[in-house]
Order: sequence, then structure tokens, then C-alpha cells
Amino acid sequence: MGLYKYVVWWREWGIFMNDKNIFIGVCEDNSLHINLVKGYIDDFFNEFHNYEVLEFVSGEDLLSNYPNNIDLLFLDIQMNGLNGMDVARRIREFDNNVEIIFTTSVLDYVCEGYEVNAYRYMLKPIEYNIFKNNMGKCIENIIKKKIVLRQYDKEKSAYMSLIEK
Repeated sequence: MGLYKYVVWWREWGIFMNDKNIFIGVCEDNSLHINLVKGYIDDFFNEFHNYEVLEFVSGEDLLSNYPNNIDLLFLDIQMNGLNGMDVARRIREFDNNVEIIFTTSVLDYVCEGYEVNAYRYMLKPIEYNIFKNNMGKCIENIIKKKIVLRQYDKEKSAYMSLIEK
């Protein structure tokens, strides 16, 4: 129910300007897990179609093709090449806004997740109820941030127009 409340606010504040307003990345070297997470995302959003999922097959692929507007990133830790923790460290050098949810089958990196301000750490195999709870809280935070930024931009514009007069 919480997601519906924020989506209503989101619409009232005029944030739904484009067809896609939530951009989600999935970085995983296992195609079965990519498909599982994408299916969970589709199930979560159900009737809301204001999202887009971007797929990356490695940390190098993600860093080379990093989108400007990504809101949420599901990031595997154990990948060939750069591991997810190293990828997250590099991302934090230029993007502090994306919410990162680590997906992995080991607990070894939980403490390191705090160093990169990870939103959550989910263990594989990921159960849908756990996914849904974490996703719901994360999307609510993303929507709140977008509302605050939208309001800030409106107030800043109004203030600047007063100064210019």
C-alpha cells in the first residue's frame, strides 16, 4: 500500500513527465539471475509502467555504459572481472544518488557494503517476499527524493526570479 501512496503524490507533484520515471539497472553475469530479478521487478510494479530496466553483463559493461539517470542498481558481487564491490566503489566516485542493492550468495562483503552506502544486501536465492519488501522501501525513498528535488527546483526558480527583478 505504501508504494501506491507515493505514486499518487508523485503524480500530483507532476513528476510523471516522461513515459519512464524510474530507471533500474541489473548488473549480473548470470542470465538466469538477470531474468529472475527482471521478473520480480515486473511483478512488483504490476500496473505501474513508469520504469525501465537496463541490463549489464559485467562490472566493466556497467561502468562503460553507465546511464545518467539510474535510480536503483541491483549489483551482483561475485562476477568475472571486476567484482561488484569494486564496481560500487568506482560508481560512488561519480554517483552518490543511485541506490545500490547487492545480490550475492555469500555474506563475506556485508560490512564492505556500508562503505559504499549500499541500500540493502540480498542473499541468493532471492525470495520474492524479501525482494518485494526491500524494493518497496527503496522505491518509496527514490520517490521521496524525486519529490523533494522537484520542490527544491520550483522554489529555487521562484527565488531566482525574485532576485533578477
